[in-house]
Amino acid sequence: MVQRQGDACDSPSTPTDIRIGDVVRGSETDLRLVECVDPRTNTCSLTPSCRLKGVFRAALLAYFKELDAFTLADTARPVPPR
Repeated sequence: MVQRQGDACDSPSTPTDIRIGDVVRGSETDLRLVECVDPRTNTCSLTPSCRLKGVFRAALLAYFKELDAFTLADTARPVPPR
């Protein structure tokens, strides 16, 4: 059963309710694009003057915004015969 984070519903979701972004968020353990976004593991000496971290954060948000636009039903449609 796939549920949105914080969803208290006990019934299974239908494919039209399951966002692809939620599937990826729920199945991936590390979504960092670069190490510097996690202060606990960051060893990059350029961090104090680097502005790329914000660019990577924005890219990750855009990635999930796009994934959230689609549901499991959108990706499971039968392919029409040629």
